[in-house]
Amino acid sequence: MSAAADLSSAARPPDYEVRYQEILSSGAPPMPALLGTLNLLGPGELLVLRIDFEPALLLRVLAGRGFDARTEGVPGKNLSIYFSRRPAAKPRLFSKLDERAGEKHII
Repeated sequence: MSAAADLSSAARPPDYEVRYQEILSSGAPPMPALLGTLNLLGPGELLVLRIDFEPALLLRVLAGRGFDARTEGVPGKNLSIYFSRRPAAKPRLFSKLDERAGEKHII
């Protein structure tokens, strides 16, 4: 597998999935889960965020921290945002949030 993940959803299934609305509906804050899962993302791995809006500020912040993102779908309905870590990005960017996010699993 190459060091950079192919952000095309047709290429392969994601390694991780975070469902924003389901986390919100459970009463939990979704950001620790998302950032903790991004921390787990290794070279060549892919995370998909299922969300109903485009978090423009979050995408800009994550781009500055070494993540590539591609968006598919319709804002306000069903949006899928695919993330991969750039090869030069440091492996742990959100250590305090990661501790609260828990172990490696699909959320």
